[in-house]
Amino acid sequence: MVEVIIEVVAAITGISRDQLIAMQWPPLIAKILAVISYVVSPLLAGYAFWLNRKTFQRLSNATTRYALTRTQARNAREDLDKANERLESASTEIQAKQRRVATLEADLERITAGDQSLWRLRENRPFLDYHQLYRKEADGAKIVTFGNLKGGVGKTTLAANFAAYISKNLQKPVLLIDFDYQGSLTNAVSQAARIEEVEPTAHRLLQKDASLATLQGASLHLTPAIDRGWLVPAGYKLAEAESRLLMQWILPRDPLMTEVDVRYRLAHCLLHPTVRQQYAAIIIDMPPRLTMGAINALVASHYFIVPTIMDRLSAEAVSQFLTQMRGITDDMELGLELAGVVGMLTNTQQPADWHSEIHELISASTAKWKPGTDYRFKQIIPRKEAIAKSAGLEIAYNLPGTAGQELREFFDPLFAEMLTRIGLMPPTYNAPNVAKPTETEPGQLQDSA
Repeated sequence: MVEVIIEVVAAITGISRDQLIAMQWPPLIAKILAVISYVVSPLLAGYAFWLNRKTFQRLSNATTRYALTRTQARNAREDLDKANERLESASTEIQAKQRRVATLEADLERITAGDQSLWRLRENRPFLDYHQLYRKEADGAKIVTFGNLKGGVGKTTLAANFAAYISKNLQKPVLLIDFDYQGSLTNAVSQAARIEEVEPTAHRLLQKDASLATLQGASLHLTPAIDRGWLVPAGYKLAEAESRLLMQWILPRDPLMTEVDVRYRLAHCLLHPTVRQQYAAIIIDMPPRLTMGAINALVASHYFIVPTIMDRLSAEAVSQFLTQMRGITDDMELGLELAGVVGMLTNTQQPADWHSEIHELISASTAKWKPGTDYRFKQIIPRKEAIAKSAGLEIAYNLPGTAGQELREFFDPLFAEMLTRIGLMPPTYNAPNVAKPTETEPGQLQDSA
């Protein structure tokens, strides 16, 4: 190894090998170191500079990668947070939809369970002054619904003639409201009043903001058929309004419940003192179905009267109807009272001739309202040709001559008893050719209220 170093040094310095060996080494080493310092140092400095640059670049690249990785990590964390929020929101929405589905399934079960079950889907939500305005003893009109879920029992005839009776004998205004979209009452009284074109307006009373102005704009004066009578006519627009409100009832569009409950729309209009003070009585002809209009009529009414044919099938229908009325009245906590059951279209003219079998069926049905109370009206309306012929031409009660007098002999005692039962019989009232019913007679509403 030494020999090699000597050869290299000799080559660099130009000194022979022997001379190099004979030389003094310290000066030689100094020269060698000088050579190295001039040649190698720049090389080492350049290498160090290159190495530093390379290290700096590597560090810079590493720093950039770190910053990029940190940004990616932050973005990934934000994406994860958003994904978790969406997942939580989706989970909440799914749970809400599951609850909604469960509610709809329960609603559907109640809807299919029976007619009156439909009206138990939502809690009772009467408007603020409903119970105060509803009071039967308050001044103003008594609101009476004529109803039966069996058609063809004479309820439209009875309603129209009762209105004529009040107008003629009490000399007070009366309002008829047709809440059957088929418009039987509308056709009967408008034709009798010679009104050629009738625009159905009953649906307007189901508007959430219906008022006295709405009612006045929707009613027709029935003179000369009923001098002090007005009519709110019905047609297929009422069926459309009922369908729309029914969907709002099943699928409410007002989650905060700020609008008037669709079941209380008619009551919100009719019970206001400015409306009730316009009439002695408001008579509603209810359809033979528990429609939205029928429920509104019952919620607004103080009393209801049930006309029926005196046969077993009709009496059984009365029983079913009263069962449903009791269910609705109890479920909705209404003050609705049964005024009584009227025998109609019979083949007998004897007022007290209720067949025993029919009597038992009716008595069993009405006992649900007040046990021991006879809700049958004493007077019945027989099947009379004059009534049938007058339909669509005249109001039977107002027929002139012998035919009219004969009909009034049946109508007057019945309607006088109706007035007593609904609290409209004034102390000074004297029905023509009719003895005033005494307060102790069975079935009077004053005793059952």
